[in-house]
Amino acid sequence: MPIEIAEKLGSRVSSSYVPSIPTLAQRIARLKYDDDSLSHIKVLDPKSEFMKKMVILCPTKCYITENNKVMLQHEGCIECGTCAKDTEWRHPRGEKGINYQYG
Repeated sequence: MPIEIAEKLGSRVSSSYVPSIPTLAQRIARLKYDDDSLSHIKVLDPKSEFMKKMVILCPTKCYITENNKVMLQHEGCIECGTCAKDTEWRHPRGEKGINYQYG
């Protein structure tokens, strides 16, 4: 807004500020976890087409394919709910799981 006002008054203002937007990988790297030994996600059909897509869709790569079955590694889960369709998904126990940081 101040730049627009200055330009309306006849002054030329140049801004050298360029915001730095962190990548998804940088944002995920800043997260803190209190991992639970028990998974809060249960894969219902490890051979379903949806679960095969989760190998690519999961932002933290918690799913892998082994012997044509999708396997879950819940420890890095950010509880985004992307996999909720073909899983039994619930929040981690107590204070376990992801601890989001500002930014």
